[in-house]
Amino acid sequence: ELPLSVQFARCRAAHEALEASPPPLRPCAAQDAARSAAKALLALARGIERAALFSSNETIDEVATNDIKYLLVTPYVAAAYARLRADDGEGAAEAGAREGTGRSDGNHAREAPATGGFGGDRTPLLTESMRLHRSFVEQCDRLGVVPEESAAAARRGADDAADPATRRAEKIARHRRERATREALDALRARRRAREDADEEVDDGVREGEERELRLLELDAELHRSIEATRALGMELEMLQHARARGLTPGTGPAIPAGSPLPPWAIGDAQAASMAGGGGPGRGGGAPDAPPPDALTHSASALASAANDRERLRAGVFRPSHALPTMTLEEFAEQEVADMRRREEESKKAEAAREAIDLEREDHHDREQERLRKWDDWKDDNKRGSGNMRGRS
Repeated sequence: ELPLSVQFARCRAAHEALEASPPPLRPCAAQDAARSAAKALLALARGIERAALFSSNETIDEVATNDIKYLLVTPYVAAAYARLRADDGEGAAEAGAREGTGRSDGNHAREAPATGGFGGDRTPLLTESMRLHRSFVEQCDRLGVVPEESAAAARRGADDAADPATRRAEKIARHRRERATREALDALRARRRAREDADEEVDDGVREGEERELRLLELDAELHRSIEATRALGMELEMLQHARARGLTPGTGPAIPAGSPLPPWAIGDAQAASMAGGGGPGRGGGAPDAPPPDALTHSASALASAANDRERLRAGVFRPSHALPTMTLEEFAEQEVADMRRREEESKKAEAAREAIDLEREDHHDREQERLRKWDDWKDDNKRGSGNMRGRS
C-alpha cells in the first residue's frame, strides 16, 4: 500500500482537476473522474482512520503540521459526491443495500452508489455530501479554527433560521475572509517559489512555520467553501423534496424513442456504455466496480481536455464588443522608441539638407553681387555712347 502522503498528493491532483472540469451531467469523463476520485479518497480516508491521526479532544495546536492536510480529505469526498450523476433505479437499490454497511458517525464517508443511466434522484448523493461537509465544519469547530465571523453560520449549518440581513452580513464577512485567505496563500506560495528558484538557505524553524501557516490557510479556505456548499446542498435538497411533494420524480424525463439520435451531451456516455458492454445510457449499461490503476491519471487528462474545449467554446461565444489589443505594453513602448529614433534621423537629414540649400543660396548671392559690382565698375570706366563713333542710336 502506498504511503498516505503519496495517496494524498494523487487525490489532491484529481480533486483539483475535478473542480476545474465542467459541471455534472455533461461528459462521461467527468462522471468517471468523480467516481475514481471518490473511491481513491475513500481509500485514503480509511488509511487515515487506521493511522488514528486525529482525536476528538485535541485542538489544532496539538495536531502535527504534516497531518493538517489530511483534514481536507472529508470535504474532498463531499465535493466528489456532489458532482456525481444521479443513479437509475437499479443503482439506487444497490446503494440502499450497501448503506447499512457504511458508518455515519464522525467523518466516515459511505461508499458512493454505482453509476447507472441518465436521470434519477440525486437525494442520497446530496445528503451524504452535505453530511460530510457538516462533519468537516464541526471538526474544525472542535479544533478551534473557525473564525469569529463564520462561527454562527458554521453552527447553524443548512437549517439557517437567521434573518436575511444577518445572513447577508455574514456572507459578506466570509467573502472578505476568503479573499484575504486566498491572497495570503498566493503570497506565501510565491515567496516560497522565489526562494526555491534562488536556492536560498532557510532555517528549519522558518520552514516549519511557513509550512504550518500554509496548511492552516488551506484549511481556512476549505472551511468557508464547505459552509457555502452546505447551504447550497440544503437548498437543492429542499427543491427535490418539493418536487416529490408535487408527485414528480426528480431526475426523470420523457423516454428517448428507440433509434432516435441522442443529445450532444449524451454521446460521450453512450460511447462509453457501448465500449463497456452495456446497452447505452439508461439501458442497463454499467461501469466496473473499481477503476484501473491509472484511472486518476486518465481521468485528470480527460478533464483537462474537456476544460480546454470549454474554454475554447467560451472564447468563441463571449467575445468583447471592442477591438482587443494586438501587442503588449512593452512591445508598444519599443515601437514608440523606434519611431522616435526614426523621426530624429529624418529631422537631422532634413536640417542638413536645409543648411546645404542655404549655403548654396549664399554662394549664389555672393557670385551675383560680385558680377553686379564688376558690371558697375565697367560702366563707370566706359561712359554711355563712348564707343558709338558714328552716332548711331
